[in-house]
This record gives sequence, structure tokens and C-alpha cells, in this order.
Amino acid sequence: MITNEDIVKLIAKGDYSRLGIELGLSIGRENKLCQLISDLKEDGDRFASVMAWKGETGHWYCDGCNNNGEYEEDIQHASDCPITLHAKLYAKIEKAGI
Repeated sequence: MITNEDIVKLIAKGDYSRLGIELGLSIGRENKLCQLISDLKEDGDRFASVMAWKGETGHWYCDGCNNNGEYEEDIQHASDCPITLHAKLYAKIEKAGI
């Protein structure tokens, strides 16, 4: 990420092509961040509507994928379950260092 000090140095050197590259990379990263945040908010809305509930058999069920487990934390969610998709999005954010 380019700092204000770096910008000043590049301008002082007259290295406008490098300045353009650095600013372009910063803007690209900012756009990527904004998109990830937007996706996270949208995903969070879907995720909030998914609930686990305890059935008559005593097992817990996920409304998102209908998988179950003896305890809520034992549910093995499907790959397209909103809970799984939410976890994958968080992993992307962590991998991106955001």
C-alpha cells in the first residue's frame, strides 16, 4: 500500500509512471476490499436467516442444508450451505490480509 510519503517522493523524482502504477494498485485493492465487504454484508443477511434447531429425535438440524448432528456444533454443513459459504468468505478476507 502506498503512503503519502511515497507519493511525495515519486512526485519529487518525477516518476509519474511508477506513481500511476502504485495508485492504480491501491485503488484496485480498495475496490476489492469494498466488494468483499459488500459480499460479506449480503452473505451475513442470508446467514442471519439460517437457524439450527433441535428436532424431536434430540438431534440438531440446520435450516440451510438440512444436515444434522447430535449437538449443534456437530452439524456437518453442506458445501452450498449459507453457513459454509459465510465461513469461506471470511477465509478469503483473512487470506487477503484485510
